Amino acid sequence: MRSRVLPSALLTGTVARVFCAAALALFAKIEHKTALQNFRLLKALTGFLMAGFLLGLQVASAAVVSLPEELFGHLDQKDTNCASQGCGPTAVLNSFVYLQLYYGGISASGPKTPAAPTLISDFSHDGLVSVANTLGTLMECCALGTRSDLLAAGKKTYLSGHSGGWDPMVDWNQTVTSKWLTDNLKEGVDVELLVTDGNFTHYITVTGYTNNTLSFIDPKGGQLMTSSLSVDGSGRMTLTNYDLNPGSPEVPPVTIDEGFSERLASPVPEPATYALLMAGFALLGFAARHREKGLSKDALCLTASESLLP
Repeated sequence: MRSRVLPSALLTGTVARVFCAAALALFAKIEHKTALQNFRLLKALTGFLMAGFLLGLQVASAAVVSLPEELFGHLDQKDTNCASQGCGPTAVLNSFVYLQLYYGGISASGPKTPAAPTLISDFSHDGLVSVANTLGTLMECCALGTRSDLLAAGKKTYLSGHSGGWDPMVDWNQTVTSKWLTDNLKEGVDVELLVTDGNFTHYITVTGYTNNTLSFIDPKGGQLMTSSLSVDGSGRMTLTNYDLNPGSPEVPPVTIDEGFSERLASPVPEPATYALLMAGFALLGFAARHREKGLSKDALCLTASESLLP
């Protein structure tokens, strides 16, 4: 099962297809041309492919980055042993549901893929609560909540024992930036954030990000939420309409303090996009070899001196 991990890759792939189609049209004109004309066509083909590659990168970076929300868990922290302070293990559990479905689907796609992880073996409500409680124990969740270092260590311990044939990696980032968020989501990596309003701290599970919005599963209720997002000159990110204390008459800004991501393998580039681009470059090599026999010494001298012509 493949998820729509990188919608931007679809846009990049579309750009690649358009430019590769145009490149094929140029390549078709190489036949029955003089050596000088072929040299010019090859230069145009190279420039066209490079322009398409750069444009594809720009489109990808500007696109909305989101993971399929329906693949995540939606457990409410109140159902766990750490009901009032269980946002950390619950946010991680909701991420692990995604990891199990995503990597489990990849494992089932072919005989050469690693063995499926066993992060979640029972997707019933009681099964999810059981895993959240196990995580709470590993993270030493208590009346004061879950410390960042203990959350990262607890995740790593649990992943190491349930990752199947995959290599678990946990990243704890104490300076969350727009680029860090974007890069992780593009690679299909799920992310938890530690946010604070100055009085309360809370963990959430990210499902999507643009330059001005953040989508996430809130363990307090287990529902999908979307909040406006602003970034100041120092790069500090703030949720502007997310209330950590609904009982208060004021809604102070909520800043993103730390980020945690986990994956079960090194990220693999989207094959469709790069395959198309590499196929285009392969055409260059084929064309050069195809016409090499027809280039005389005089023609080679002519192409080499072409830049001297007015």
